[in-house]
Amino acid sequence: MDSVVIIDNGDGSCAVLHPAPEMFDPSSRTRALLDWPDDMSESAILDWIIKKDVPAGKAYMVIDKSLIPSSRRFRNAWKVDKEGLSVDMDRAKAMKLDEFRVLREPLLKKLDADYMMAMERGTDLQDIVSKKQALRDVTLVELPDNVADLEAFIPDILI
Repeated sequence: MDSVVIIDNGDGSCAVLHPAPEMFDPSSRTRALLDWPDDMSESAILDWIIKKDVPAGKAYMVIDKSLIPSSRRFRNAWKVDKEGLSVDMDRAKAMKLDEFRVLREPLLKKLDADYMMAMERGTDLQDIVSKKQALRDVTLVELPDNVADLEAFIPDILI
């Protein structure tokens, strides 16, 4: 079975239901437990799975599993549209900015310590202040508008 069921969660996100392969194998123990006829069609089995597992009232569609994005990096930004699944770029960009915030946290902590030591020594603080501001501004950068470039993008200051 090369199909999956995409369920629209109604909040802009979606769930992907992967039917268990053994459901489609007449010789599987799972099928034997269900006491289904050996010649039950794949579409009838899929209909049974949908009735059982798709929450009542939720919109869904059946698509070929090859249409699922190959990268799961922005999985929480997947959305259902006419063609099946796509990536909500606004959500994906927000996720990327959250990654930047996580990456900059230890860098800011180190600069805080450097700042305190520089203050104690009476040395110039401007370089540290500039670096800290650049780290704070990392969430203001313009992000790429396609998934592949967004995945790979990381500002130099975070490397």
